[in-house]
Amino acid sequence: MEDVQNSPAPVALPIDRVGVKGLKLPLLVRDRAQGTQHTVANVDVSVDLPAAFKGTHMSRFVQALANWTEDLDYAGMKRLLEDVRERLNARRAHIVFHFPYFVQKNAPATACPGILPYECRLTGELPEDGKPSFLLEVTVPVMTVCPCSKAISREGAHSQRPTCAWRSGCAGSAGSRISSRSPRRPARRPSIRCSSAKMRSL
Repeated sequence: MEDVQNSPAPVALPIDRVGVKGLKLPLLVRDRAQGTQHTVANVDVSVDLPAAFKGTHMSRFVQALANWTEDLDYAGMKRLLEDVRERLNARRAHIVFHFPYFVQKNAPATACPGILPYECRLTGELPEDGKPSFLLEVTVPVMTVCPCSKAISREGAHSQRPTCAWRSGCAGSAGSRISSRSPRRPARRPSIRCSSAKMRSL
């Protein structure tokens, strides 16, 4: 059978990224309270396409994810990126995990426990030099009091539900670890800009 994807391209045009998006994948992440936590991720995976090739093998992206059974940490992500790059005969590989991370929170008035989802996005990229880079982004819903409502009310001012966006990255460090944990104790204090509509840390 003719391998169309590996045949010479009629127009020699390199493409930065080709791949698949929105693949569902069960995921096991670290949990500070319970040890581990099960969740489901939407995965986008892609590679570069050199000008010499006509196309890429989409099924190999799915095969790489299906064969990946490691934890979501630095070593596991690096091996997955290396596997994708090798399977597709590419120079660069790129993967994005989107997943909810659940944290138990107690209500401020009743102390009743509830589950709060933190939306996480983990991006990994492996360039030609073999030194991967990673970026972890976490969006946390928080609660604030409306300043206008508080100013005109003696009691019972209504609350607002903004979000706090937290980002942390690393590149090329074999001793680093990436784990999906609650961002209550970041390595360094993020700067936070607040408004009545949203809160975002940069």
